[in-house]
Amino acid sequence: MADWRKANGYQPLPTVELMPPSQRTMNPRRLSSHTRDQGRTNGPTSGRDCRSPGRSAVEHLDEVQFAAPQFFCTEDQDAIVRVMRIGKLDRCCTVKYATEDGSAQAGYKYKETTGSLDFLPGEYEKSITVPIIGSSTFNTDLEFKVHLSAVTNCRTGTLKTGRVMVLDSDVFPADSFEDLVSKQDEDKLRTQGVFLIISYMRLALMSVEGVWWKALLTLIWDQLENFYDLCMIYLRIYLIDVVLHPETTKDSQLLVKGDRRMTAALLAALYICPCLLLFVIERLKNGPWYMGDDLKDNLKVNIFRKYLNYTSDARKEVPLHVLQSAMSGDVPDLVENGFLGMFEVVQYLGKIISTAAVVIMKNPKNAIPLAAYPIIILCFTACRMSQSNQVQDDLDEAEDLTLGLVTDTADNIELTVEYKQRGKSVDAFEKALGQLGLAEYASRIFQFQAEQLVPMITNCTVALYICIGAWQVLDGRATIGAFVATVNIYQNLGTKFEKIYSRMRTWLTAAGPVVAVTYLLNLPTTSWDRKGKSERRACATQDRIAKHKAGETSYRKKDTTVLGFYDSLPIQLNGVTVDAIPALQNVKTEVPQGKLVAVTGGHATGKATLMKLILDTATPDSGTVFVPEHLRCLSVSNNPGILEHLSLLSNVIYGTADPDMRRVRRICQKMGFSQRWLDHLEDDLRREEAGEEPDLSWFAGLSVSEKRKVHIARALVFDPELLVLHRALNLMDLSEVKPFLAILREVVDNRGLERDKTSVANRRQRTVFVTAAEVGAFVDSNHRAHRSAEMEMVKVADIVWTLPGDAPLEVKEGGNMKKQHTVQADVPPTTVPPTTVPPATVPPATVPPAT
Repeated sequence: MADWRKANGYQPLPTVELMPPSQRTMNPRRLSSHTRDQGRTNGPTSGRDCRSPGRSAVEHLDEVQFAAPQFFCTEDQDAIVRVMRIGKLDRCCTVKYATEDGSAQAGYKYKETTGSLDFLPGEYEKSITVPIIGSSTFNTDLEFKVHLSAVTNCRTGTLKTGRVMVLDSDVFPADSFEDLVSKQDEDKLRTQGVFLIISYMRLALMSVEGVWWKALLTLIWDQLENFYDLCMIYLRIYLIDVVLHPETTKDSQLLVKGDRRMTAALLAALYICPCLLLFVIERLKNGPWYMGDDLKDNLKVNIFRKYLNYTSDARKEVPLHVLQSAMSGDVPDLVENGFLGMFEVVQYLGKIISTAAVVIMKNPKNAIPLAAYPIIILCFTACRMSQSNQVQDDLDEAEDLTLGLVTDTADNIELTVEYKQRGKSVDAFEKALGQLGLAEYASRIFQFQAEQLVPMITNCTVALYICIGAWQVLDGRATIGAFVATVNIYQNLGTKFEKIYSRMRTWLTAAGPVVAVTYLLNLPTTSWDRKGKSERRACATQDRIAKHKAGETSYRKKDTTVLGFYDSLPIQLNGVTVDAIPALQNVKTEVPQGKLVAVTGGHATGKATLMKLILDTATPDSGTVFVPEHLRCLSVSNNPGILEHLSLLSNVIYGTADPDMRRVRRICQKMGFSQRWLDHLEDDLRREEAGEEPDLSWFAGLSVSEKRKVHIARALVFDPELLVLHRALNLMDLSEVKPFLAILREVVDNRGLERDKTSVANRRQRTVFVTAAEVGAFVDSNHRAHRSAEMEMVKVADIVWTLPGDAPLEVKEGGNMKKQHTVQADVPPTTVPPTTVPPATVPPATVPPAT
């Protein structure tokens, strides 16, 4: 992935001065006398005299915030977090910063960083460098936060918390599979199932916190259990050959001299006491030392985080039922059968080795039947590997088909009912169940055949030894105790081989889940694309800053003095062309911040595409779109989105940090919430403060109109600097249109809805885009002409963009802009307040004739 910083010559500008020299230079004597009278020195200033303002300057404090809501970096580069300063820039100011863990943790992904930034007069931007800790193992894209807090002569802006995403370019489960994974072919991945499982185990031991030492303890204690089994073999031989044979043994051979009963009792104690210790160890292995929960959570979180960042094409490849199946089936199977199952395999392998050693020490010829076990098992498994994969694939496919059919039917239940397709849906489900039954039958027969292998080998081996061992006892070459113990050993070995073979077969079944998880965790995401766009926007901002310093821009000095340079940056379309849309051909226009823009046009004329270009979620075929990077952008679709698992209050304040509940209530009242819903909000707040479970019954019976009100209220509470509303007026009654447009007008004019009107100057400007159908008029049944909702929108808008469909984009002044021009023409010049900014004219869209 190309580094956009290097490609665009991007360099952070920690110290850049925008003000002319006459304004940058301050008289030290004046500053000192002012400070003596009005305030005191507060905080470090890097050797400069930065002091607190007096009471009269509090209302004019500069605003310091992050230059963008989110920053990006990779594991092989430090994170550069830029901090911008908005205001008059006429005094020193200081802010503190500190990092905070998110999904990325300090000490593992980045180094904890704290400090302060000192802005001198005229300095508008500085940067914070956060060291990133690189890693060669896979991880999803992780985030941490950086917080700002004002100290001297400034206040923090809306973006006082910045998010930093650390992008990971490694492949799951190891980079050695990069070529194979890049082809996105699950069939080819299945051929490497065993190696994928081994690589995942290595990754889990290295990357999941606490797993490596739990795994080590598990291996040690498992071998202690094997040592106990070995001791029990010798104990049984000693019990039969010594304790229970007084005719052939001496009392001196007893553990308790001269007392066989006490020796037998002591042997019983030696048998039972270690069992208590083993019980405690098993309890620890299933309690504090259990690794399964950490591993499952790690995989599930990674899959969910990856899914949220998928590209649109990748998300289409992962339907909801596939995601659910991965969470509830593939992840537990991979962890329990793949990772934890290997520990059982190693444990039983240790049992076999220790037991086989005893048998071979008794008679070296016993090595022959023991060697037959692994040889036969390995050959049998290798011959049936491809068939095993096919059986498992057929079963998984049948299960996915059945689950997908249920999910699709549930999602479209209304369509099924309305078109009277209940019976057909049931028939399709029964057919899917029939295919699932056949797959399960084939799987059961295959497993049954595999389960019979080791018992058959064991029975043959025991029968052969009984024949040979009995002759040895009769000839006096072996004792009865050794004969009985050896028979038991062969039976135990058979049992152990059966268990290890069963565990190996179970371990191999993790090949399917690891392939599915590998596929999900390596699908493409938008993170790298967003990183590139973020850095291009940063480069574009710095380019405009450089041109402004050189006097090459058309931004008026008065704008940058009153509004600040960043607030004067417009939203620009420079030669934007989308080949498939006639209205978007070489479009050149701009919108000043703080405007209400009406975007009208017929169906399929490109309104949605134009909004995606502004939101930077789509890329034009040629040309560029510039949106100031410090603006928080929000797109509100015309399909109401409701989170059913959250309360009404949580839905309304979703995404808003530290919401003012009084403001939330006022916004809901303006949006036309009924008293019942307002009471719901109060009850939700009470429940949240009391720590009670939320009431989720509010969603039942919710109408489309009520969903739409919650949907839009959420956006108004969030209060972004750039708001895009898609066809917001389409489902409104005429009686609702004017109040809603008045709300949007207040958002723009007051820089936020239900905000303090006396502090407008201390807030960032708000820009709103509203799309609607083609402007026109309609006639009701009584033939009385009414202006449409779109006409009302044009009437209150500052700017109108019209997409004709077969002609270039048209840009006109809206009714509100014309009204401002009329009012200003009637007001005598002497009555205009000195701080009033004349409205910016709307430059026409420059487009060539349509070809």
